[in-house]
Amino acid sequence: MMMTTRGTRGWWAVLVATLVSAMGAANAGAAVLVDVDALGANDGTTWTDAFTDLHDALAAVGPGGAEIWVAEGTYYTGPLGAARTESFTVPDGAALYGGFSGVETARAERDWIAHPTILSGDLARDGGASFADDAYHVLVATNADFTLDGFTVTNGAAGTSSGMNSFGGGAYVDGGNATVANTIFLVNHGSGGAGVALVAGTAHFTGTTFRENATYFYSGGGLWVNQNASATIEDCLFDGNQVRGAGSEGNGAGVFSYGSLDIARTIFVGNRAYQFSASMNFNSNGGAILSLFGPLTITDSAFYGNAAQMGGAIWVGSDTTIVNTVFSGNQAEPNSLIGDAYEAAIRVFLSDVSLVGVTMVGNHAAEEGGAIVAYSTPIAIEDSILWDNTSLPGTHPYLAQ
Repeated sequence: MMMTTRGTRGWWAVLVATLVSAMGAANAGAAVLVDVDALGANDGTTWTDAFTDLHDALAAVGPGGAEIWVAEGTYYTGPLGAARTESFTVPDGAALYGGFSGVETARAERDWIAHPTILSGDLARDGGASFADDAYHVLVATNADFTLDGFTVTNGAAGTSSGMNSFGGGAYVDGGNATVANTIFLVNHGSGGAGVALVAGTAHFTGTTFRENATYFYSGGGLWVNQNASATIEDCLFDGNQVRGAGSEGNGAGVFSYGSLDIARTIFVGNRAYQFSASMNFNSNGGAILSLFGPLTITDSAFYGNAAQMGGAIWVGSDTTIVNTVFSGNQAEPNSLIGDAYEAAIRVFLSDVSLVGVTMVGNHAAEEGGAIVAYSTPIAIEDSILWDNTSLPGTHPYLAQ
């Protein structure tokens, strides 16, 4: 049977609608708009009538998902003095984009550097002077596939000693698939996973910075990855994150992972794992990364000036491959109570490790292994340079096994 003209047009309209739906909101008319300074109808339909509260935009996301465009400004998880349980709950299918000035008609017109969009857990509005009353989490996502692109996430403080509210000050992600790009996790706190806690699911971080996040008691100043989770990290920066062990070991100031890690073109600088009190008889391990179970893959990356008691840059207990990566100026520094300061660049424990095209220069261990210490495990080194690494006189400054 020949299709009529009317039938053809109907078929074409359905196809176009399907394609538009699949492409998502590349223009303002198809997105939910948020601007803290908007003065209109507060319904999210135009920049003039944008929602002023991000909570309202998140609540408007239906079963099919939606893009949310957020204009520059600071968006708090709750009103002044609100309960610490207040957070931005991200629904399945939400795609949040920051960096808008509030006039754009296409997503490509935004500039997240010129127009910073800040998500803050500073419920006391004290500029982070005290994190004891900050929100436990700035963002929470449970079994959600979502995108976060172009934001600064700050002043989350997961500060309890156990349970959900002890992890993920910046973001707590439990299941689903998270895509995070062009975002800064800045000065978040927690007992563990201060910047982001990836409890389950997968996450892909690109162009994202983890800066000056700090954990107490547990691990993962910047990022914490559970055994049931996996993370891909590309073109990112981990800068000045800390693990301050207090009553337990402090591990992985940049990243702590039980799960799978794939890292490329990423810089780790000035991350430090240490004991908060000199009287604590615990180790601190992995200034930049501590990886258990794994696997761990690192390519085309750099580790500068990181520090820990053991494994100034990396402590690995998982099968690991490192390719075309530089380690320089990393330190193994002793705990004043129990001493021990081994392997300024890499500590390997019961794992297969392969290094190809790796440069280790100017790393220092207060005791042994200025470059690498490998315990009861094979390690393969190819086409690599180990030079000017130092340790206690009379010990092995480069490789100890």
